[in-house]
Amino acid sequence: AYRSDLKRLSTCGQAFYNEPEAIWSALDKRRSKEILQSEGLPVTEMWPEAISSVEALREVMAERHWPGAFVKPRFGSAAAGVLAYRYAPKNGREVLYTCAALKDGQLINTKTLRRLEDKAAIGALFKRILSGETVVERWYPKAQHQGRAYDLRAVVQFGRLDYLVARASNGPITNLQLNNGAVAVRDLKLPPEVLAEIERVCLGALAALPGLHYAGLDVLLEEGTLKPNIVEVNG
Repeated sequence: AYRSDLKRLSTCGQAFYNEPEAIWSALDKRRSKEILQSEGLPVTEMWPEAISSVEALREVMAERHWPGAFVKPRFGSAAAGVLAYRYAPKNGREVLYTCAALKDGQLINTKTLRRLEDKAAIGALFKRILSGETVVERWYPKAQHQGRAYDLRAVVQFGRLDYLVARASNGPITNLQLNNGAVAVRDLKLPPEVLAEIERVCLGALAALPGLHYAGLDVLLEEGTLKPNIVEVNG
């Protein structure tokens, strides 16, 4: 229905802050990341094919030597349905972080980060999430500030980086609505060259998505190197 509404708006002859088709391009996490990759922009590593089972996910993690993986709905926001997963093949132990839950057979967003180790609960969530279109990405060790991992939310508007804030968390999902902490970027004491590279990749991302003039970008800084990688673009 949302796709249909955007298509209808795109033909109504009006001017838009963000073009409806550009909003859809950003909302499609797989397609938008493929576009950014084709433009040579640094993005978090994504598995290029559909994955339909947790067993297949473990095979991908082993093949790529991923320490963990993020599984998220192809279309979505606010961490809804995001699964952060670690699996130890030697002892079969698995851990899942998510704000998703199943209630009376329905998938809900609890808006609270939960840590699960129960295999049945983990399996039920994977079965439900993987039944739809998903994106599977490598779990990167993030830069840390005062013992907490963080990433960045960057706001770009009409070719300018207008706002930058760090989102620090004790868990792997950093969205601020999950009671994580906002940290002023100046407190991170990032080198000028890192800040310049963050600005470069953010401006490049919007330039690669024509018609998107205002967006919030999630940017991951790799632990140690502080290399910025775009996680996703939110129109």
